[in-house]
Amino acid sequence: MFGTGWCPVPEIVGMSSRLIEDQKSFENLCEQIAEEGQVAFDTEFVSEYSYRPELCLLQFATANECVAVDPYQVDDLQCWWNLMADDSVQVVVHGGQAEIKFCLELGGLCPANLVDVQLAEGLRSRSYPLAYNTLVSRVLKKKVHGKETRTDWRRRPLSDRQITYALEDVSFVIAVWQKQEAWLKRHHRLSWANAEFERMLTELAEDCERAPWHRLNGLHRLTRRELAVLHALAEWRDAEACERRSRHGADHSAG
Repeated sequence: MFGTGWCPVPEIVGMSSRLIEDQKSFENLCEQIAEEGQVAFDTEFVSEYSYRPELCLLQFATANECVAVDPYQVDDLQCWWNLMADDSVQVVVHGGQAEIKFCLELGGLCPANLVDVQLAEGLRSRSYPLAYNTLVSRVLKKKVHGKETRTDWRRRPLSDRQITYALEDVSFVIAVWQKQEAWLKRHHRLSWANAEFERMLTELAEDCERAPWHRLNGLHRLTRRELAVLHALAEWRDAEACERRSRHGADHSAG
């Protein structure tokens, strides 16, 4: 175990940061998550400088632990992607499209038991989509700081303040879902929510399976020769993006 006791961020401000930077500790965390069967999950990533978003930090919260994982130091994340695809583990997210795509693209798997509290709240009210801080305030009557929008999550070392703010993004997610789930059951809407979660997973999985060049507009106006050139260019760009991502991750690990 990494620790005991629920960890809303206001209680951990000023304490040492909880950051995993080695493979063994990460695998121990995954074992803990598998035992508990429920975890809140979020990521920090940068998408402005690369073809595909660059995963910079993973955050997890269970009933007993709130911790971040540095993917630049932990080389193999597959044990976590396997858990996301395990229907015995409930993964709770807020606006989790990016987290689902990382599982699909980096893990090669589709999440099996995923709950999105942003979608769930849309079934309780007409307010959708709600930002995380607004949702926590509405459901739990608690105040959170919100996203660190100006942080460059690629830079190392991460500060205690950065990690604290990142952990805040998961520290209340399970408590929010517990309130939502109880309400949805009372109003016979839990099946609606599960259907929406499944629909989101299906649509994102289908989108990831499509060739990148199929997503471009105006394809019907291209000749067969132009389509062939576009196809080759798209495949080269995709391969180059994967290679650069691998090199960049290796550079961070070496540093």
